[in-house]
Amino acid sequence: MFKRKMLLTLVSLFAILACGTTNGQDNKERSKYNKRIEFEKTKSYSLVIDTLMMPVVSYLEYNEDSHRLSLLDAGNNRICTYQLGTQGSIDPSATTIIGFGDRKSGFLRFSGDSILFFDDNASSLRLFSLSDWTERWSIAPFEAIEKSATAHVEAGNDISTFDALFYGIPYLDYAHPMVRVGNSVYLPLLGSEPSEMGVPLDGRFVPSVVSIDLDTRAIDYPIPFSPVYDEGNWGGGFFFRHTSIAPYKGEKLLVSYPADHKLYAWDIADKKLDGVYAGAYDIERIMPKDSTEEYIRMEEEEWGSTQPRYAMVVYDRYRDFIYRIAALPVKRDTETNTEYRPMVIIVLDGQMNYIGEWTIPHSEAYGFSSFFVTPDGLNIERKNDGDDDHISFDVYVPKL
Repeated sequence: MFKRKMLLTLVSLFAILACGTTNGQDNKERSKYNKRIEFEKTKSYSLVIDTLMMPVVSYLEYNEDSHRLSLLDAGNNRICTYQLGTQGSIDPSATTIIGFGDRKSGFLRFSGDSILFFDDNASSLRLFSLSDWTERWSIAPFEAIEKSATAHVEAGNDISTFDALFYGIPYLDYAHPMVRVGNSVYLPLLGSEPSEMGVPLDGRFVPSVVSIDLDTRAIDYPIPFSPVYDEGNWGGGFFFRHTSIAPYKGEKLLVSYPADHKLYAWDIADKKLDGVYAGAYDIERIMPKDSTEEYIRMEEEEWGSTQPRYAMVVYDRYRDFIYRIAALPVKRDTETNTEYRPMVIIVLDGQMNYIGEWTIPHSEAYGFSSFFVTPDGLNIERKNDGDDDHISFDVYVPKL
């Protein structure tokens, strides 16, 4: 844990500004693809929570086979599961007390008797038996990189261009879940974007995702950052260096980079990344931290709030659509005096052809929300608006 903190500190330390200024990512295709479409709200429902649980989703898992939604209540070391249906208010159907106390940021159920957790304290993936919480195995994908980087630091070496430092740390949340395809799990990495340190890619292979084979527990860093990260300082924090992934057709993953107007499909077998335009018309350009003198003078959070970005991507296998969520620059709701980001959903068909865009109405009611797909449609979490007894969702379907 100490070494991990040391490396995180180093990542922050080297988050320096590149010399001069760099150009923004212009959305050059926006005028060709500007087509507005509509979604219809078909239902709303609320999940009943007790006073111990925070009324907001930090991590969720939807089980397609059982039509159940499970929420991670990390603060109370448990998972609350809900049987989705036609009712408007849903009580939990089961509560699982987690049998270990370390901080966890995501989970994945394998079967009725085992569950996979990502332990955020140790940055490790741990498989447990649900019956008695026996740990079957644990693996820390960051460990080998951490040891190498720490050795360089202890030796007094300059690691500002040390490739291994750029591999990043797995980090999970509701918009960046753990994904299983075949017999491997894939986790997005946080902090592996090298240009935030003023260092361009220069031909390096810099991964944005780590994979772990569940049989052999072999670690791989297969998916690189897109070419838009070759130049410029894309900042620290969570703004532009946290890739969103989602299961797609067959042995493929959808890959959405926050600063890239393209959406990519990663072919797991061929290790090939193919991109298509999937930008939002409302995003004219995205500006790096070092693109203007004004942004250079700004704190990272202030600069990040001025910039749009592409967020979560999900595949709707029931309708064969892809939904890519774009978050626009921060606005302030004058009625509540709270900040929010207007959101746009770019819709592609199952072959990754652009269909159109939908601006989520009353975005101030949703904030920067969690999204998941069920047979009913696209489920979008609403702000709790002071209701500490429920977590609420609206369900939408495209009118196509």
